[in-house]
Amino acid sequence: MIKILLISFLFVGITPNVEYIYKNNTNKIVYYIKYKKLTWNDFTVINKKQLDVSESVTQINMDIDYKNNKVSKIFVSCLLLKDKSWVLSNQKNDYILNHEQRHFDITYIYSNKLIQLINGVTDIEQVNKIYDNCIYNMNLMQVNYDNETNHSINKEKQKEWDNKIDILNK
Repeated sequence: MIKILLISFLFVGITPNVEYIYKNNTNKIVYYIKYKKLTWNDFTVINKKQLDVSESVTQINMDIDYKNNKVSKIFVSCLLLKDKSWVLSNQKNDYILNHEQRHFDITYIYSNKLIQLINGVTDIEQVNKIYDNCIYNMNLMQVNYDNETNHSINKEKQKEWDNKIDILNK
């Protein structure tokens, strides 16, 4: 699973704080909103016989405001890139959609962990270290998820992961 990471820095702000933000979805981006599930309209449908799995590309964005060389506010968002997320036409079913939704859920879980860890931190180097560590652990979990479920082929493991992700996402 490819993860694209983006950090953009803004130079305004007043008090240290971290906030989860989401915007209206666009034709290229789906923002994570808890209890709102992905649909196949959020993916590009392709017909490539040499490929055997679908893919969702998710990321955690972090916009940082700072003043006097200190972090004053951080905005975190979790999103799916529609034009980079695709499904094979012969795999367009609820079971595969659930598997891809769980990748998005894992990214959201780590966006929440990031918020907890950086809340109140004003040193940009420390924020970046925490971010990098969080992204590393998220990517590790994404790889473990795909390996253990064999990209959803192992239905028993998929159920186990569904339960684990549901517990972590409460």
